[in-house]
Amino acid sequence: MECFPVLAYESFTMVLKELNIPHLTCDGEADNQIADSCQYWRDEKIPKGQLPHDELNTRLYHASKFADSIGLHKTLLPVAATVLGSLYADIDYGVANLFFKSIGGKSSLTTISRNLKYAFKLLKNAKSQQNAIVILMQCVEEKLPSSKTEDIKKNIYSSVSAYNAGTEFTCFDIAKYFEGKECAKPHRYLPDCVMEKIRSCTLSGMPINVTLGRVILKPTFEHFDWLPIQNISRPLRQIIYGLVLKSCTNGVEYVTEIVRDKRLMTKEPIKPVVEVSGYGLLPTLQEIDGQDKRNKIKLLAAIFTFDEKILESLPSESRVSLSRLNIL
Repeated sequence: MECFPVLAYESFTMVLKELNIPHLTCDGEADNQIADSCQYWRDEKIPKGQLPHDELNTRLYHASKFADSIGLHKTLLPVAATVLGSLYADIDYGVANLFFKSIGGKSSLTTISRNLKYAFKLLKNAKSQQNAIVILMQCVEEKLPSSKTEDIKKNIYSSVSAYNAGTEFTCFDIAKYFEGKECAKPHRYLPDCVMEKIRSCTLSGMPINVTLGRVILKPTFEHFDWLPIQNISRPLRQIIYGLVLKSCTNGVEYVTEIVRDKRLMTKEPIKPVVEVSGYGLLPTLQEIDGQDKRNKIKLLAAIFTFDEKILESLPSESRVSLSRLNIL
Protein backbone atom coordinates (compact mmCIF):
# COMPACT_ATOMS: atom_id res chain seq x y z
CA MET A 1 0.00 0.00 0.00
CA GLU A 2 1.53 3.31 -1.11
CA CYS A 3 1.57 6.17 1.40
CA PHE A 4 2.06 9.86 0.69
CA PRO A 5 2.81 12.89 2.86
CA VAL A 6 -0.11 15.25 3.50
CA LEU A 7 -0.29 17.95 0.75
CA ALA A 8 2.26 16.04 -1.38
CA TYR A 9 0.47 16.98 -4.63
CA GLU A 10 0.20 20.66 -3.70
CA SER A 11 3.87 20.82 -2.60
CA PHE A 12 5.06 19.15 -5.81
CA THR A 13 3.10 21.49 -8.11
CA MET A 14 4.34 24.52 -6.14
CA VAL A 15 7.95 23.41 -6.71
CA LEU A 16 7.28 23.04 -10.44
CA LYS A 17 5.86 26.57 -10.55
CA GLU A 18 8.81 27.99 -8.57
CA LEU A 19 11.23 26.40 -11.04
CA ASN A 20 9.16 27.55 -14.04
CA ILE A 21 8.78 23.98 -15.27
CA PRO A 22 5.79 23.65 -17.65
CA HIS A 23 3.26 21.15 -16.34
CA LEU A 24 -0.38 20.17 -16.62
CA THR A 25 -2.88 17.56 -15.46
CA CYS A 26 -4.47 15.25 -18.02
CA ASP A 27 -8.17 14.46 -17.92
CA GLY A 28 -7.47 10.74 -17.54
CA GLU A 29 -4.62 8.25 -17.94
CA ALA A 30 -1.63 10.10 -19.38
CA ASP A 31 0.44 7.18 -20.66
CA ASN A 32 -0.61 7.28 -24.32
CA GLN A 33 -0.37 11.07 -24.44
CA ILE A 34 3.14 11.08 -22.96
CA ALA A 35 4.29 8.47 -25.47
CA ASP A 36 2.80 10.40 -28.38
CA SER A 37 4.33 13.68 -27.15
CA CYS A 38 7.78 12.07 -26.90
CA GLN A 39 7.43 10.86 -30.49
CA TYR A 40 6.23 14.30 -31.64
CA TRP A 41 9.06 16.20 -29.96
CA ARG A 42 11.66 13.71 -31.21
CA ASP A 43 10.48 14.06 -34.82
CA GLU A 44 9.80 17.81 -34.76
CA LYS A 45 12.47 19.24 -32.45
CA ILE A 46 15.59 17.10 -32.90
CA PRO A 47 17.38 17.55 -36.24
CA LYS A 48 17.94 14.33 -38.13
CA GLY A 49 21.36 12.83 -37.46
CA GLN A 50 21.77 14.66 -34.15
CA LEU A 51 20.50 11.78 -32.01
CA PRO A 52 22.38 8.49 -32.51
CA HIS A 53 19.31 6.22 -32.54
CA ASP A 54 21.37 3.16 -33.44
CA GLU A 55 23.47 3.58 -30.27
CA LEU A 56 20.52 3.76 -27.85
CA ASN A 57 20.13 0.67 -25.66
CA THR A 58 16.34 0.46 -25.69
CA ARG A 59 13.93 -2.32 -24.76
CA LEU A 60 10.53 -2.14 -26.42
CA TYR A 61 7.43 -3.91 -25.16
CA HIS A 62 4.67 -4.72 -27.64
CA ALA A 63 1.21 -5.83 -26.55
CA SER A 64 0.98 -8.25 -29.47
CA LYS A 65 4.21 -10.05 -28.45
CA PHE A 66 3.04 -10.27 -24.86
CA ALA A 67 -0.29 -11.69 -26.00
CA ASP A 68 1.49 -14.28 -28.12
CA SER A 69 3.73 -15.32 -25.22
CA ILE A 70 0.75 -16.13 -22.99
CA GLY A 71 -1.35 -17.67 -25.76
CA LEU A 72 -4.06 -15.01 -25.95
CA HIS A 73 -5.24 -12.88 -28.83
CA LYS A 74 -4.37 -9.21 -28.34
CA THR A 75 -8.05 -8.19 -28.22
CA LEU A 76 -8.54 -10.39 -25.13
CA LEU A 77 -5.95 -8.54 -23.02
CA PRO A 78 -8.51 -5.97 -21.76
CA VAL A 79 -10.70 -8.82 -20.49
CA ALA A 80 -7.76 -10.52 -18.77
CA ALA A 81 -6.62 -7.22 -17.22
CA THR A 82 -10.14 -6.58 -15.91
CA VAL A 83 -10.57 -9.89 -14.14
CA LEU A 84 -7.06 -9.83 -12.68
CA GLY A 85 -7.68 -6.47 -11.06
CA SER A 86 -8.55 -3.11 -12.56
CA LEU A 87 -9.54 0.26 -11.12
CA TYR A 88 -11.81 0.65 -14.14
CA ALA A 89 -13.94 -2.28 -12.94
CA ASP A 90 -15.85 -1.93 -9.68
CA ILE A 91 -15.65 -5.63 -8.77
CA ASP A 92 -15.40 -6.36 -5.06
CA TYR A 93 -12.77 -8.68 -3.64
CA GLY A 94 -15.32 -11.34 -2.66
CA VAL A 95 -16.39 -11.83 -6.28
CA ALA A 96 -12.77 -11.85 -7.49
CA ASN A 97 -11.92 -14.52 -4.92
CA LEU A 98 -14.96 -16.55 -5.95
CA PHE A 99 -13.84 -16.37 -9.58
CA PHE A 100 -10.29 -17.54 -8.88
CA LYS A 101 -11.43 -20.39 -6.64
CA SER A 102 -13.88 -21.57 -9.29
CA ILE A 103 -11.12 -21.93 -11.90
CA GLY A 104 -8.76 -23.76 -9.54
CA GLY A 105 -6.69 -20.84 -8.27
CA LYS A 106 -6.55 -19.21 -4.86
CA SER A 107 -7.59 -15.81 -3.58
CA SER A 108 -4.34 -15.02 -1.78
CA LEU A 109 -2.18 -12.36 -3.41
CA THR A 110 0.84 -14.56 -2.68
CA THR A 111 -0.36 -16.91 -5.43
CA ILE A 112 -1.02 -14.22 -8.05
CA SER A 113 1.21 -15.99 -10.62
CA ARG A 114 -0.95 -19.11 -10.30
CA ASN A 115 -4.10 -17.02 -10.74
CA LEU A 116 -2.60 -15.51 -13.90
CA LYS A 117 -1.91 -18.95 -15.30
CA TYR A 118 -5.48 -20.16 -14.70
CA ALA A 119 -7.06 -16.98 -16.04
CA PHE A 120 -5.03 -17.06 -19.25
CA LYS A 121 -5.82 -20.75 -19.74
CA LEU A 122 -9.54 -20.08 -19.27
CA LEU A 123 -9.65 -17.29 -21.85
CA LYS A 124 -7.40 -19.01 -24.38
CA ASN A 125 -10.24 -20.47 -26.44
CA ALA A 126 -12.43 -17.34 -26.43
CA LYS A 127 -13.30 -16.15 -29.94
CA SER A 128 -13.99 -12.52 -29.02
CA GLN A 129 -14.19 -10.12 -26.09
CA GLN A 130 -17.92 -10.79 -25.73
CA ASN A 131 -17.36 -14.54 -25.75
CA ALA A 132 -14.60 -14.16 -23.14
CA ILE A 133 -16.95 -12.23 -20.83
CA VAL A 134 -19.58 -14.97 -21.18
CA ILE A 135 -16.93 -17.55 -20.16
CA LEU A 136 -15.98 -15.44 -17.12
CA MET A 137 -19.57 -15.06 -15.99
CA GLN A 138 -20.17 -18.80 -16.19
CA CYS A 139 -17.60 -19.18 -13.40
CA VAL A 140 -19.59 -17.16 -10.86
CA GLU A 141 -23.21 -16.67 -11.95
CA GLU A 142 -24.49 -19.93 -10.39
CA LYS A 143 -23.23 -18.85 -6.97
CA LEU A 144 -24.52 -15.27 -7.06
CA PRO A 145 -28.00 -13.69 -7.23
CA SER A 146 -29.07 -12.52 -10.68
CA SER A 147 -29.02 -8.84 -9.66
CA LYS A 148 -25.39 -9.19 -8.59
CA THR A 149 -24.32 -10.94 -11.79
CA GLU A 150 -25.92 -8.22 -13.94
CA ASP A 151 -23.98 -5.53 -12.04
CA ILE A 152 -20.72 -7.47 -12.45
CA LYS A 153 -21.32 -7.98 -16.16
CA LYS A 154 -22.03 -4.26 -16.60
CA ASN A 155 -18.83 -3.33 -14.76
CA ILE A 156 -16.73 -5.75 -16.79
CA TYR A 157 -18.10 -4.34 -20.07
CA SER A 158 -17.38 -0.81 -18.80
CA SER A 159 -13.80 -1.73 -17.91
CA VAL A 160 -13.12 -3.43 -21.25
CA SER A 161 -14.53 -0.38 -23.06
CA ALA A 162 -12.14 1.87 -21.11
CA TYR A 163 -9.16 -0.26 -22.18
CA ASN A 164 -10.38 -0.31 -25.79
CA ALA A 165 -10.42 3.49 -25.79
CA GLY A 166 -6.82 3.62 -24.59
CA THR A 167 -5.49 4.61 -28.00
CA GLU A 168 -7.70 7.69 -28.13
CA PHE A 169 -6.86 11.02 -26.53
CA THR A 170 -9.11 11.53 -23.54
CA CYS A 171 -8.54 15.28 -23.50
CA PHE A 172 -6.01 16.91 -25.80
CA ASP A 173 -2.59 16.64 -27.42
CA ILE A 174 -0.04 17.59 -24.72
CA ALA A 175 2.74 18.64 -27.11
CA LYS A 176 0.49 20.95 -29.14
CA TYR A 177 -1.14 22.31 -25.96
CA PHE A 178 2.24 23.42 -24.56
CA GLU A 179 3.05 25.12 -27.84
CA GLY A 180 -0.30 26.89 -28.00
CA LYS A 181 -1.30 25.08 -31.18
CA GLU A 182 -4.35 23.37 -29.73
CA CYS A 183 -6.98 24.50 -27.27
CA ALA A 184 -8.03 22.00 -24.64
CA LYS A 185 -11.12 20.08 -25.60
CA PRO A 186 -14.19 20.64 -23.40
CA HIS A 187 -15.00 17.96 -20.85
CA ARG A 188 -18.17 15.96 -21.32
CA TYR A 189 -19.72 17.13 -18.04
CA LEU A 190 -17.54 19.76 -16.33
CA PRO A 191 -17.53 23.43 -17.39
CA ASP A 192 -14.47 24.95 -19.06
CA CYS A 193 -13.66 27.15 -16.05
CA VAL A 194 -13.27 24.06 -13.84
CA MET A 195 -11.31 22.06 -16.44
CA GLU A 196 -8.85 24.90 -17.00
CA LYS A 197 -8.06 25.00 -13.27
CA ILE A 198 -7.62 21.21 -13.19
CA ARG A 199 -5.39 21.13 -16.26
CA SER A 200 -3.23 23.97 -14.91
CA CYS A 201 -2.88 22.11 -11.57
CA THR A 202 -4.61 24.93 -9.70
CA LEU A 203 -7.41 22.55 -8.73
CA SER A 204 -7.31 18.85 -7.86
CA GLY A 205 -8.52 16.42 -10.52
CA MET A 206 -11.07 14.96 -8.09
CA PRO A 207 -14.12 16.39 -9.97
CA ILE A 208 -13.20 14.27 -13.01
CA ASN A 209 -13.17 11.12 -10.88
CA VAL A 210 -16.47 12.13 -9.27
CA THR A 211 -18.15 12.16 -12.70
CA LEU A 212 -17.03 8.51 -13.02
CA GLY A 213 -18.47 7.68 -9.60
CA ARG A 214 -15.14 6.67 -8.07
CA VAL A 215 -12.60 8.56 -5.92
CA ILE A 216 -9.34 7.11 -4.58
CA LEU A 217 -8.23 8.66 -1.28
CA LYS A 218 -4.53 7.86 -1.12
CA PRO A 219 -3.21 6.85 2.32
CA THR A 220 -1.01 9.34 4.14
CA PHE A 221 1.77 8.84 6.68
CA GLU A 222 -0.26 8.23 9.83
CA HIS A 223 -1.00 5.59 12.46
CA PHE A 224 -2.75 2.73 10.65
CA ASP A 225 -4.87 1.85 13.68
CA TRP A 226 -6.49 5.29 13.59
CA LEU A 227 -9.19 6.48 11.22
CA PRO A 228 -7.78 7.96 7.99
CA ILE A 229 -7.26 11.71 8.09
CA GLN A 230 -9.69 12.06 5.15
CA ASN A 231 -12.54 11.30 7.57
CA ILE A 232 -12.36 14.91 8.78
CA SER A 233 -13.26 16.30 5.37
CA ARG A 234 -15.93 13.76 4.41
CA PRO A 235 -18.87 16.21 4.94
CA LEU A 236 -17.11 18.68 2.64
CA ARG A 237 -16.46 16.00 0.02
CA GLN A 238 -20.14 15.05 0.06
CA ILE A 239 -20.99 18.64 -0.88
CA ILE A 240 -18.35 18.60 -3.64
CA TYR A 241 -19.85 15.36 -4.95
CA GLY A 242 -23.29 16.99 -4.93
CA LEU A 243 -22.05 20.05 -6.85
CA VAL A 244 -20.30 17.93 -9.48
CA LEU A 245 -23.03 15.31 -9.96
CA LYS A 246 -25.73 18.00 -10.27
CA SER A 247 -23.74 19.20 -13.27
CA CYS A 248 -23.73 15.73 -14.89
CA THR A 249 -26.30 13.80 -16.85
CA ASN A 250 -24.62 10.40 -16.64
CA GLY A 251 -26.87 8.92 -13.95
CA VAL A 252 -24.22 8.55 -11.22
CA GLU A 253 -26.15 8.61 -7.93
CA TYR A 254 -23.38 8.03 -5.40
CA VAL A 255 -19.57 8.03 -5.28
CA THR A 256 -17.51 4.99 -4.30
CA GLU A 257 -14.59 6.11 -2.17
CA ILE A 258 -11.58 3.78 -2.08
CA VAL A 259 -10.12 4.58 1.32
CA ARG A 260 -7.78 3.07 3.91
CA ASP A 261 -9.29 0.92 6.66
CA LYS A 262 -6.41 0.15 9.01
CA ARG A 263 -3.91 -1.61 6.69
CA LEU A 264 -6.27 -2.42 3.81
CA MET A 265 -8.01 -0.37 1.12
CA THR A 266 -11.80 -0.70 1.14
CA LYS A 267 -14.69 0.68 -0.91
CA GLU A 268 -17.37 2.84 0.69
CA PRO A 269 -20.43 4.21 -1.13
CA ILE A 270 -20.85 7.89 -0.24
CA LYS A 271 -24.14 9.70 -0.84
CA PRO A 272 -23.73 13.24 -2.25
CA VAL A 273 -25.25 16.22 -0.43
CA VAL A 274 -27.44 18.35 -2.71
CA GLU A 275 -28.90 20.78 -0.17
CA VAL A 276 -27.09 22.94 2.40
CA SER A 277 -28.61 24.67 5.41
CA GLY A 278 -28.56 28.45 5.04
CA TYR A 279 -28.48 28.25 1.24
CA GLY A 280 -30.90 25.61 -0.02
CA LEU A 281 -30.47 23.40 -3.08
CA LEU A 282 -26.94 23.48 -4.43
CA PRO A 283 -26.42 25.05 -7.86
CA THR A 284 -24.62 23.31 -10.71
CA LEU A 285 -21.00 24.23 -11.45
CA GLN A 286 -22.19 25.97 -14.59
CA GLU A 287 -24.58 28.11 -12.53
CA ILE A 288 -21.87 29.04 -10.02
CA ASP A 289 -19.67 30.30 -12.84
CA GLY A 290 -22.41 32.77 -13.82
CA GLN A 291 -23.22 33.99 -10.30
CA ASP A 292 -22.23 37.36 -8.91
CA LYS A 293 -19.79 37.82 -6.01
CA ARG A 294 -22.56 38.12 -3.40
CA ASN A 295 -24.13 34.74 -4.24
CA LYS A 296 -20.76 33.01 -4.33
CA ILE A 297 -19.90 34.28 -0.85
CA LYS A 298 -23.31 33.18 0.42
CA LEU A 299 -22.70 29.65 -0.92
CA LEU A 300 -19.19 29.54 0.57
CA ALA A 301 -20.45 30.70 3.98
CA ALA A 302 -23.20 28.06 3.99
CA ILE A 303 -20.85 25.23 2.99
CA PHE A 304 -18.29 26.04 5.68
CA THR A 305 -20.84 27.35 8.26
CA PHE A 306 -18.92 30.61 8.47
CA ASP A 307 -20.08 34.16 9.09
CA GLU A 308 -21.02 35.66 5.74
CA LYS A 309 -20.12 39.24 6.70
CA ILE A 310 -16.62 38.23 7.82
CA LEU A 311 -16.04 36.38 4.57
CA GLU A 312 -17.20 39.36 2.54
CA SER A 313 -14.65 41.60 4.27
CA LEU A 314 -11.72 39.28 3.45
CA PRO A 315 -9.57 39.32 0.29
CA SER A 316 -10.81 36.70 -2.19
CA GLU A 317 -7.63 34.59 -1.91
CA SER A 318 -8.11 34.25 1.89
CA ARG A 319 -11.78 33.23 2.02
CA VAL A 320 -11.49 29.51 1.28
CA SER A 321 -8.36 29.07 3.44
CA LEU A 322 -9.98 30.67 6.50
CA SER A 323 -13.23 28.78 5.91
CA ARG A 324 -11.40 25.45 5.85
CA LEU A 325 -9.93 26.15 9.28
CA ASN A 326 -13.49 26.37 10.58
CA ILE A 327 -14.21 22.69 9.86
CA LEU A 328 -11.07 21.35 11.59
